[in-house]
Amino acid sequence: MPNETQSQMIQFQPCCLPVSNRLCNAIDKHIQQAHPSPLSSNSLTINFRDSNYGAESGGYHPVEIRVQRDEAQQWHFCYITDFAYCGGPYPELEVEIDFNIEQNSFRQMFLAPSPLNKHEVTEFYKVWESNFLEYLSDGAFDQIEVSA
Repeated sequence: MPNETQSQMIQFQPCCLPVSNRLCNAIDKHIQQAHPSPLSSNSLTINFRDSNYGAESGGYHPVEIRVQRDEAQQWHFCYITDFAYCGGPYPELEVEIDFNIEQNSFRQMFLAPSPLNKHEVTEFYKVWESNFLEYLSDGAFDQIEVSA
């Protein structure tokens, strides 16, 4: 998890998913860069968008990550959701992958929900997170917004 420095870095509580330090640091970085600072809020949503993503053109799926601070001032992940266009002839943006930490539930489009602690889910999460972080470091998301 991120270490404290002179700036107010967010400390994340461990959760049922193997969330890496790299993801925690990336989330913290985008929260720290947001203006005005959203840290006075107890819950934050970070949206990652590729403005070129479209139903026909493809691109990088939008991702939304929600974090929340509890009464003890500890931050934890609420959910990590990956969206994709689905359907035709008028495709709509829908939830494709959802890691709902608060409800201990994993959903993937067209599959039955599963608990997050299921081995297949944690292994899938590791691959998903690794890909997401590579896309992020490659600059695939040109619109990153932090909101309270």
